[in-house]
Amino acid sequence: MRYAVYGVTVATDVDLAVTLPKSEEAVDLEFELSSEAPDGTDLAAHEPVYQEGRRPDGRPSFEFWALEDRDVVRITGAMDFHCWPDRIVCHLIQPGERFLVEVALFGMVLSLWLERRGTPTLHASSAVIGGRAVAFMASAGGGKTSTAAACVAAGHPLLSDDLIAVREKDGVMLAQPGYPQFRMWPAQARHFFGSEGSHPVIRPDRDKRRITVGSGIGSFVTGPSPLGRFYLPSRTGDPDSEIVITPLRPKDAMLALLHHSFLRREVVRFGLQGPRLAFLARLIATVPVCDLAVPEGLDQLPRLVSAIEEDLRS
Repeated sequence: MRYAVYGVTVATDVDLAVTLPKSEEAVDLEFELSSEAPDGTDLAAHEPVYQEGRRPDGRPSFEFWALEDRDVVRITGAMDFHCWPDRIVCHLIQPGERFLVEVALFGMVLSLWLERRGTPTLHASSAVIGGRAVAFMASAGGGKTSTAAACVAAGHPLLSDDLIAVREKDGVMLAQPGYPQFRMWPAQARHFFGSEGSHPVIRPDRDKRRITVGSGIGSFVTGPSPLGRFYLPSRTGDPDSEIVITPLRPKDAMLALLHHSFLRREVVRFGLQGPRLAFLARLIATVPVCDLAVPEGLDQLPRLVSAIEEDLRS
């Protein structure tokens, strides 16, 4: 089957837990799942370019290699992703960790693959309002998913949750569609979609839910959309506070995009930061980046969406 995600057509026979839009375009990338390593490469003989986290046994939680013919992303003790320009093979080391395959593939693995091809990726959720993509950049728990969900609840289609990929075409910055799904905690699912009971958990050790958009819940955009705004939501702590939207100066806008890069440190270690900085400079020259003061409480989000709609109109 061929699927579309982040502007890429992926061909795979793997039974995916994530619902992806079908594609009739030419295949850019093939994905395979294997119980064996794809060849005899000894990763222990190569120095990783980046390591992150620390497990109880002292080993890093994640490792990244830049080999001569491919990149490799490792979730220690669980799986290795071997990434060639036209193929990704996931060597599943621990079958009990199968649920992590999609989490990693549609997160850091495809993020690295896209960055390698000159498509920056940002830690953001996005909806389309009046034909333009609005992206909410934040770290985990910062409100990007809730704000995007409020836009969807108000009738605006989802573009992507948690990660957006940006491409430039004829001087226009286009946000690429991700896949029609939110990842939400039960309280969020109850608030926006009535109940979390019918939505599957993403992983068995956590209660976060997979909310499919477009099957009676909101709508999803399958094509790229020109970027209209980046917002940086921050909670005020007061449900009655004013909603304040403040455009950032170019220097601060650049720092915000760098800070909210999906693979902030990894792109530096892979030597990708130079051309990426030039791309981001063109991005902030055409797309405003704004601080967004958000009143406390999910019930205040409709008011926030109205303020965003008005900001785009102005």
